Amino acid sequence: MAVAAGSGLVSGVSGAIPNWAGGLIADRYATRDLRVHGPAPAITALPPIPFCVAALMVGSGPPALVLLVPSQLSGGLWFGPALSSIQGLVPAEMGATASSVSMIVMNPIGLGLGEVEGGR
Repeated sequence: MAVAAGSGLVSGVSGAIPNWAGGLIADRYATRDLRVHGPAPAITALPPIPFCVAALMVGSGPPALVLLVPSQLSGGLWFGPALSSIQGLVPAEMGATASSVSMIVMNPIGLGLGEVEGGR
C-alpha cells in the first residue's frame, strides 16, 4: 500500500513539469530549425529508460521510488514536442481540433491496449 501511494505521489507531483519543459526545450531549438519538432518526441523518450530499468531491478520499494523520480521527470518530455509538432502541421484554426483528435487516438491505444497486454 505504501509503495502504491508513493508511486502515485511521484507520478502526480512530477507529471506537469516535463510536459511544460519538453515543449519549452523543443520550441527553443525550433527557433533555429523547425524540423526539430519531428525527432524531438523520439529523442526525449530515451532518457527515462535507464531509470525505469534500474527501478525494476531494485529489490525493494523505497529505492525504486527514488529511481522513478528522474524517470517521471524525464518521461513526459515527449508530450510537449509531440503536440507542438501536431499543431505545426495543421492550419492555426485547426490546432485545438488536431490536439484533441490526437488525444482521442493516443489514450485508448496507450491506456486501453497497454493494460490489456500488460494484464496477460
